[in-house]
Amino acid sequence: MRPSLTNICADFVTKVQWSDIPEDVRVKSKYYFLDWMGALIAGSITPEAGIILEYIQEQGGESHSNVFGLQEKTSSTNASLGNGFISHILEVDDVHSKSISHPAAPVDAAALSIAQYLNQDGQTFLLSTILGYDIMLRIGEAVTPSHYKIWHTTATCGTFGAAVASGKLLGLSTDELTHALGNAGTQAAVLWEFLSTGAMSKYLHTGKAAMNGVISSLLAKKGYTGALYILEGDKGFFKAYSGEKDFHEKFKNFGSPYKIIETSIKNYASCTHTHTAIDSILKIKEDFNIQPEDIDKINVYTYQDASRIAGNMNPKTSIEAKFSIAYCVAAALIYNMVGLDEFLISKITDPSVSELIKKIDIIPDEECDKLRPSRWPSRVELITNDNRRFTQGFDYPKGSPENALTTEELQKRFIDFSTRVIDEEKSRKLMDRILNLDSINNINQLFDL
Repeated sequence: MRPSLTNICADFVTKVQWSDIPEDVRVKSKYYFLDWMGALIAGSITPEAGIILEYIQEQGGESHSNVFGLQEKTSSTNASLGNGFISHILEVDDVHSKSISHPAAPVDAAALSIAQYLNQDGQTFLLSTILGYDIMLRIGEAVTPSHYKIWHTTATCGTFGAAVASGKLLGLSTDELTHALGNAGTQAAVLWEFLSTGAMSKYLHTGKAAMNGVISSLLAKKGYTGALYILEGDKGFFKAYSGEKDFHEKFKNFGSPYKIIETSIKNYASCTHTHTAIDSILKIKEDFNIQPEDIDKINVYTYQDASRIAGNMNPKTSIEAKFSIAYCVAAALIYNMVGLDEFLISKITDPSVSELIKKIDIIPDEECDKLRPSRWPSRVELITNDNRRFTQGFDYPKGSPENALTTEELQKRFIDFSTRVIDEEKSRKLMDRILNLDSINNINQLFDL
């Protein structure tokens, strides 16, 4: 009988050691974790975080792991739920283009909860995240793009990534990890319908993905079995969730490269579908000194998924604005940036923004669609009141591997996010520990600040 894809993934994961990881991947893995921690810390003071933190406090649990925003520890499952939830709230966690997913929220939340529970060292923790990203993103690529029309890939595929990361830390055997993945896959179910009303469900998606992966691995360690062919089986993940073919092609050449280095770190606090439009309008403004009052019309040409997911033309809330190309373009012109502060209600509802949005059209474009999903293309055409025309486009947003943020920009980003909650001295100490995580003997040292 042919080995299942699940078993092939599990076999790869259980055999890889820290010494097998190339140096550039080791270094970048620390920056991806740093970026996730910034999103987690900044997200911890939002109203949405308050809801999940209150829930976790009420439910209680063994003192295994930290949730950022609570003083006392909680169970590893509750911690994975809380941190996975909170780190996705501000829409600033990293993103992978070919799978259209955010890997850090489910993977890092799961890994951190188990690493703390087991007092694991930094190298083992980082290795688990690298491998969690790898399997999650391969599965995500295999089901893209058809899966994304209904299912929130970050959480469906993130459940597998969370199981891999936590399973690696638990030292699962190949057979045990195969069972963990089987039970992770059967719990993968999250829908895009929340967008129609701007519901909070998106954060629950990532929290539950992390938690379900952790539960699956903890049960597997005790001998609990799961579906062996959860990916390609007749009633498995691929057939149920996707119309794609040739799934096996995504499960070759493991480690060449490790998928984590294909991941983008966001330069803006909005859905990634908005980013190349933001880059384009900021470039036009910078190059030609265009001011909002100069504008007669803006046409944004982009791909179908962007117009479908981020086509809200009348955003009233922060989450609606984050999924609105029109708002993000208007905000970039008026505020010169699309960061965390640009999603305050006072800025979203500013009359100058709504007036500018009336001049913006979002236009699905076949040429942009041809470049998906490996790129995020948008082209902006700006027409002034005196009939001057300016056009600018980008395929890769600022922060992508092809258009990467500098080391200095990455560190500044973490300081900007984290100092909204903790003082700068603690922020810099925490950053230093994360960037030297491979020399730390116990991951709990991150939290004694």
